Amino acid sequence: ELLLSHEKMDPNIPDNKGWTALMIACQLGHAEVVRLLLSHEKINPNLQANNGFTALMFACQDGHSEAVELLLSHKDIDPNIKRNNGFTALMLACQFGHAKVVRLLLAHKDMDPNIHIGNGSTALMLACQDGQTEVVQLLLSHERMDPNIQTINGSTALMIDCFKGSIEVVKSLLEYGVLLDLTNNDDDTALDVAKKIDHKNIVDLIKKYKACFVCKKSTKKKCSGCKSVHYCGSVCQREDWKKHKKVCNKTEDKKDEE
Repeated sequence: ELLLSHEKMDPNIPDNKGWTALMIACQLGHAEVVRLLLSHEKINPNLQANNGFTALMFACQDGHSEAVELLLSHKDIDPNIKRNNGFTALMLACQFGHAKVVRLLLAHKDMDPNIHIGNGSTALMLACQDGQTEVVQLLLSHERMDPNIQTINGSTALMIDCFKGSIEVVKSLLEYGVLLDLTNNDDDTALDVAKKIDHKNIVDLIKKYKACFVCKKSTKKKCSGCKSVHYCGSVCQREDWKKHKKVCNKTEDKKDEE
């Protein structure tokens, strides 16, 4: 506190690795020190070390939620900065399963959950790869989340988890309503991937879901009348009702005759 009060103090000076005092405090989880540094008028919370890490990335990687919260409250913070390999603070938090940190990041007004690295992988894909069910559910709750983004080889988050084998993550994705008919560069759907790896429990689970007739999202719901056409909800059913009602009525009439 005394050092920061000196008129010539520059809190942004880095060491030979490019680390600043703020980065060190964030990595160690010293929340009170982080608070003091962020209160300095010259502090730049977005500086990057030689490896591309920001103070926020250091805090996120090690799960220091109080430091993360302080950083995110700073007026100049940019939560979407990429390090040298393309990773963001959100990706690091997801990869290490720090659910509390992920929740804080997703609440920031500028957060973009769909940023991807060079091969097309997103934070959701990284969470799926490591079987982080709680983190996956948090990501899916974000209003701007796109769970159907594909990597350069065509893989989706669902395909990645069908390969890895976490049935709870697969269930979360299916209940959210991901697209089932997307294919990768080998022309495989998520179901095909699960079959090739012989994840029978995942194969059985996916087979319980069908594509919504209108938007193609995964769903278990059916038309309340004919019980034969799948819709993800009332919006899609109403949109298709003019075309579907004739078929629906015929199906119901046939059931009555039987």
